[in-house]
Amino acid sequence: MSNAISGTRVWCVLPFVACWFLAACGGGGGGGSQSPTTPSLSNLTYDPKDAPQTASGTFAVQGSVDFADSGGDLKSLEIVVYDPTGKQVSDVSTPVQGASGQTSGTIQGAVTVPTTSVGTFTFKVTASDNGGAVSNALTGSFRIVATADLAAVVTATGASPQSLAVAGGALYWSQAGDEPVMSVPLTGGTAVSLAPRVRNPTTAAFAGADLIWLDARSDNGSPCGGSDPRNRRVLYRTTAGVTQTLASDWACGMLFTSADLVLFNGSAYWASATSNTYQLHATDLASGVTSTLAATGPPIVALASANGNIYWMENVPGGNQAAIRAVPAGGGQTVTIASGFASNSNSFAVDAQAVYYDVAGFGQYGDSLLAQPLAGGAPVTLASAIMSPLKIVTDGTRVVWTDSIGAPPIISSHVNAVPVAGGSVAVLASFGAMPVDLLLSGGNALWSSQMGSGPSPDAISSVPLAGGTTVSVYQGSDAPRGLFLDGGGTVCWTTGNPGGLADGYDRIARLSSASTGQTLAGGISSDAPALFVTATDVLVADGYRIKRIPLAGGVVDTVAVETDHSPVESLVADADQVYWDVGAAAHAAPLSGGAITVLTAGPAGFNRGGQMRLAANGNLYWWGTDNTNNAVLSVPAAGGALTTLAQGLPNLSALAIDTSAVYVGSAETGAILSVPFAGGAPVAIANSGSFPNFGLLQLEVNGGNLYWVDVNHIARVPVGGGSPYAVVDFVPPVSTYGLPVIGFDADNVYWTEDQPQDIRKAAIP
Repeated sequence: MSNAISGTRVWCVLPFVACWFLAACGGGGGGGSQSPTTPSLSNLTYDPKDAPQTASGTFAVQGSVDFADSGGDLKSLEIVVYDPTGKQVSDVSTPVQGASGQTSGTIQGAVTVPTTSVGTFTFKVTASDNGGAVSNALTGSFRIVATADLAAVVTATGASPQSLAVAGGALYWSQAGDEPVMSVPLTGGTAVSLAPRVRNPTTAAFAGADLIWLDARSDNGSPCGGSDPRNRRVLYRTTAGVTQTLASDWACGMLFTSADLVLFNGSAYWASATSNTYQLHATDLASGVTSTLAATGPPIVALASANGNIYWMENVPGGNQAAIRAVPAGGGQTVTIASGFASNSNSFAVDAQAVYYDVAGFGQYGDSLLAQPLAGGAPVTLASAIMSPLKIVTDGTRVVWTDSIGAPPIISSHVNAVPVAGGSVAVLASFGAMPVDLLLSGGNALWSSQMGSGPSPDAISSVPLAGGTTVSVYQGSDAPRGLFLDGGGTVCWTTGNPGGLADGYDRIARLSSASTGQTLAGGISSDAPALFVTATDVLVADGYRIKRIPLAGGVVDTVAVETDHSPVESLVADADQVYWDVGAAAHAAPLSGGAITVLTAGPAGFNRGGQMRLAANGNLYWWGTDNTNNAVLSVPAAGGALTTLAQGLPNLSALAIDTSAVYVGSAETGAILSVPFAGGAPVAIANSGSFPNFGLLQLEVNGGNLYWVDVNHIARVPVGGGSPYAVVDFVPPVSTYGLPVIGFDADNVYWTEDQPQDIRKAAIP
């Protein structure tokens, strides 16, 4: 497209202007009888100031300007036009008719401008008289606006809107931030969040029928900065499957910050941290109002409640700065229960009589378990020569703790108990996994354990507090972490390891059988993940997991897990199965959940692929590469032999299908090719003309046309080849801001924009 404007002209409607001049000047001037003076211009007005871009056409900027010329010899009006870069593209002088003898008045006219180029154009207006004197200059501007900027906005979005789908009268898309999967009616309205952003649910508890839980997105000492959501601690409430945010704050202290959650008397108590300050918060569950009960310098590493108070432990490993303090649950003065000791444990317990904590010693068995009476006095040693406790709990009769040798491989881990008054230490259980959490219920000690990065073979176990046989409560594919009970005493758990990125993360479950957990709450951990919409659910490729969300929102459940942590790149589904590509391989799993079937491992040596599609003929199509050879691949969705439809192609970036062919495009070359299902040489049908490595983002077939998206526009070409047509132009090129994606209904094309953050639509031409 050229930025030049040619043929710009100014014209005056003579009868109207002459009459106006006479009315405006109040009888006119004296012809040339006055001394010549320089004319002056004022009050420049014009409309419209914006016009849509068109492939061929013009629009008229109607305007007027007042003049004063005591000499009454105004001769001409000059207009100089500059393009968006500041380059002069037109300089036109037009006689002003009917102004002879007029000392003041208004000139009306129009500038006719081609609409082939986009951007803001400026112009300068001056007037000259018969003697050559030139007036002052007035300036203005008008825009030729890209179709995208004039299109109807369906809804605002969050950052980086992606993976747009049109289904059942609604739009579905993914985006970055705390609301990663959204929907809105095609007619517009309020966008609805279908699932929360969840990375690492650590602890949870029931408040009546509602689940209150913490997503501790970073416990690893990452520095605070900007609005990075990975460094956030979010307090959620899930009611009947719908999750809402109650509160959030930083979780990026220099050392580990407690991920504990305490519910007491209608409030949730939790901790947050900046680089050097740790805070204890209280969030009222009815109002959602959050207050700060205490702020400390040393890290808050554990929380508990008893006796109407909230207790916390501060600890800096390797020093004598550990302390246990308390504050009334409703707020008030902080009381120090114990302080000035060294501890190897970020855990403590409290009952009506005392707090129980670890004091560090020397050597593997050098620690001691102490009880500090709440009434005051000297602490009492309950056990000495013990390994450092990992988790300490009490039922008011005994103190129970876990410990472990080795990390990993685990040599030996234990569940231990001692009476609150002191006495012999009993080893209730020994096992070979890393203990994570511990709770007491119904005369039993229950603990969760993990085996490094793999699924734990003994994920939740139980042993009688009086001694006896250890039993397996739950074995599953996830890795239970935090343990808690529902109102009926059934064990529930959060999943994942303390890093938040290992097997089974981002789910909260309740025991339904020895090998099954009912999902209570969950979410999406990825930013702007790939999604696919079925008749009942939104399927999401969340890292190496495929998740299912009801179309109206609700419980997020896992359909399949790539146990080797291979990322799911794109996905499609039919009525029963979901299909996806991992590298150049094709995998499938039941929509209801179950074992993964490897349909094909892909060609030997191929390690990457993308954009899987399911055709009406029952075959899956996608592209794969070994970084040298790029190929279009196919396999029956029901299972069968792998077929290579075409190879030796340029690097591919987009793929679409119809009922007879695969269409592929290359961001590197701009080529768009048709590959017949029945075989045969690829046929070139268009060239996107995109910028290398930044163009051709998506291909879609709609109504006999192949649409593509690149950094400049949405364009189309008949599937059989022909002349490309630009449907929507983006200005500036969207590679500056984000990458658009498109979707269709019967009448409109929809697309995402990252700056501004929204979804727009235009009628299909």
